[in-house]
Amino acid sequence: MMNFTKIVLLLLLYSFTACETETTYTPGETFVKFYGTESAETGVDILSISNGFLLLGNTNSTTSTAAFLVETDLFGNEKRQYIVSDTSANNTDNAVGMVKLSENNVVILANRNDSLGVLMYVDPQSENRGTTSVTEIHPGYDQVVFNAIESTSDGGVIIIGEVRNTSPGAGVEPQWDMISIKYTSTGALEWEKIQGFQPTANDLGNSVVEGDNQNYYLFGAVDIKKVNDDNEEFISSDMRTVRVNSVGDIVWDKYFGSSSNELGIKISSYANTLYVLGDRQVSETNRDILFSSLDENGDAGVLQEFGLSGIDRGRDMALTNDGVYIVGSTDSDGIDEDILLMKISYTGEIFWQKTIGYEGPDYGRKVIVQNDKSILVVGTANFGNNTKICFIKTDPNGSLSYQQTLTTTE
Repeated sequence: MMNFTKIVLLLLLYSFTACETETTYTPGETFVKFYGTESAETGVDILSISNGFLLLGNTNSTTSTAAFLVETDLFGNEKRQYIVSDTSANNTDNAVGMVKLSENNVVILANRNDSLGVLMYVDPQSENRGTTSVTEIHPGYDQVVFNAIESTSDGGVIIIGEVRNTSPGAGVEPQWDMISIKYTSTGALEWEKIQGFQPTANDLGNSVVEGDNQNYYLFGAVDIKKVNDDNEEFISSDMRTVRVNSVGDIVWDKYFGSSSNELGIKISSYANTLYVLGDRQVSETNRDILFSSLDENGDAGVLQEFGLSGIDRGRDMALTNDGVYIVGSTDSDGIDEDILLMKISYTGEIFWQKTIGYEGPDYGRKVIVQNDKSILVVGTANFGNNTKICFIKTDPNGSLSYQQTLTTTE
């Protein structure tokens, strides 16, 4: 179980429209930065680019949602921001992730209008810094949700999500099926495969990582019918891992869980071992973080659980030679969820855990550990009636050491 340490920030009088936040620091110090427009923004992903960072988010107006990029220098100072979605087409784009194929080629994955996906290719080094090309993804289902994108060793990308038809036929309930799609280095479709578990089971795809020989490990969840101690049948969600070969065909399919609902969030590889991050929902108000290793056959090791009596969620993890860094959210310090950052060992020992909170629900979405062991977190900060992209840099112990002042603007 955890004892969370709260980092108190001097933001009690913060108003995004009436004043701006200036963080003073010297190179190498930590920082907290916020970015956005007059609309509401959410933070999604981060990449290291030449002389700085590229942050991905979504900007939400009253009529639409668009993918939104912010470029910063190495110290989090904003250099420019721009919308990469085509706002003239009245589309609703929800960006979910991005990968860097080169300094001149960043690929953004977004869900568009609930019925298709879209890959937006962006050159952050060009003067225009707009979208250079767009690939729409039409799997042929009524509803399409993509959740993750990863680059591949051959210069392409692979994406994962789930699809379903809302009216599959008389007497048949609509079910979600896992889907993965592979694209070549030139952006051409290489293969598209449905990895459904059973015709009557929902199965979701949330994360993917490449293994040896261009095999891929797909990670998510599946509904499993179980029997309780009273010999009564019930259905709960288990974490599911699917290994597919270089053309997307299933090599093995494994799931594991308990009587609670478990959801697979992230799968990563370090030192030739697979590790997974999951979510266990005990009740509507009680969720815990799960962490485990997987062997070469997809069987889980000891399932480590972290959390108190409230909501604790892990949304991303970074694997390093001295431990595992997890980012997410927790409501252990109050009514609303705060950004959670924690470090654990591969055997589940907690080294430290920190929370950062503002005026409402705040979420950590992505974590990166730099070569100097400093930690970068991207997420969403809530300031009562608005949300902004939040970019945090901590020292190797997850701590902040900076001065923050409020400057009134006319």
